[in-house]
Amino acid sequence: MRIPHVREAICVTLPRSLSREARIARPRLFALALALAGAAADPASAQTIDPIFRSWRWTEEVTTARTLGLGGAITGLADDGAAAAFNPAGLATIPRAGELQLGLRTVSQATLASGDGIRHLTKGTSPATLALRLGSRVGLSYHFIELRSASRIDFDDGREKGTLKTSVNGPGVGQGVRVSPFVNIGLSVTAYRFYVNEGDYTRVTDGHPDAVVRFNSNGDTRVAGTLGALVKARELSYGLAFRLGRRWRGRRTAIDPSTSRVIDEGTTFGVRSPSVLSSGIAWQPELRRAQSFLLTAQVDRLFLGAIEPSQASGVPFPASDYRLKSALEWRAGGEVTIPVLGRWASHGAGRPNRLQFRAGFHRQPAGSIVYEGPDPVQQGLFPAGAARNLVSLGTSIGGVTMWRLSGAYRFGGDDRQAVVGIAIRYPGLFP
Repeated sequence: MRIPHVREAICVTLPRSLSREARIARPRLFALALALAGAAADPASAQTIDPIFRSWRWTEEVTTARTLGLGGAITGLADDGAAAAFNPAGLATIPRAGELQLGLRTVSQATLASGDGIRHLTKGTSPATLALRLGSRVGLSYHFIELRSASRIDFDDGREKGTLKTSVNGPGVGQGVRVSPFVNIGLSVTAYRFYVNEGDYTRVTDGHPDAVVRFNSNGDTRVAGTLGALVKARELSYGLAFRLGRRWRGRRTAIDPSTSRVIDEGTTFGVRSPSVLSSGIAWQPELRRAQSFLLTAQVDRLFLGAIEPSQASGVPFPASDYRLKSALEWRAGGEVTIPVLGRWASHGAGRPNRLQFRAGFHRQPAGSIVYEGPDPVQQGLFPAGAARNLVSLGTSIGGVTMWRLSGAYRFGGDDRQAVVGIAIRYPGLFP
């Protein structure tokens, strides 16, 4: 799919007044931008209409503890390591000490409205980041992102039954540059790998199995990127980011187990993540020493319509009867910071530790294939999914400059998710 405005979006002219560090970093940033522009030339991909993919959702993974607690409304804030994935312009605003951010997402499982079971495995939070500052204007990140965390779908509609276990993840680098006292731009690129760890289903007709379908990804890898801008004006900040969607190729085979007849010798199918255009705003006034509150909001445009269903051998319905619709996604969050335990603070009573409470809301579209043809059975297999209203709660405790321990829990719809994490900032941690 060609994104017509990516070239214009990355042609940013930097002022002559940049520091030496920013002038050195500028060629690197443009090199990353060229990589992103090249990736945008990737052609559109078609996604198989096999019924086992009916519960496949392209919903964004935001699992660091603080970001999850804020409902994922991070684009207009971008003040910690999560910026590497969602608005890399914020890397230029992370304190010179740098930051190391790690966490753990606990296992969760649910039964969807369709009757399918879904299980998310225990994994690290996304993104895991190491962010560093070069001088006063440039920030870099090394990160690992779970674009789609390892999950298992157990599918059984009475005729077909099977399992689909997949993940999309990979390492990457990011760079943010402060081009003026108020304006930052940034770019991150990530090498995502698509895995089908387990994928097959059996179709039974009149009590006898007549098709066994299997899927394999061969670890297909694609490079995708995020381009962002962040404007900070006193207590307000505004963010804009574009995350490029990519496609991965998989292989589909099928046989008739009763006769060993080959139904599909090996069809290539596509799995695609949607491109996302995100905009956000954050307001963070300082009330008094070490005490503040934060309000943040964000709206995303998910270009799900770029995911085109493709015909599958043995499925007697045209691919044109299936579709995904582009949608808007809404997020909002709030955070209160209270100074505590001043006597045990890392820098003495003058700089107390902080206790933070946060809450967030996320209205998430269905993000799955819908059948729009006349067949009532297929209408039941691929119904129009409803948007989910997700609510999150979180808390943190930590020093002003050294460390922060965080936890968050999200619920709503058919989704339950708990995460814990640690962020470390300290002038002596990095050279």
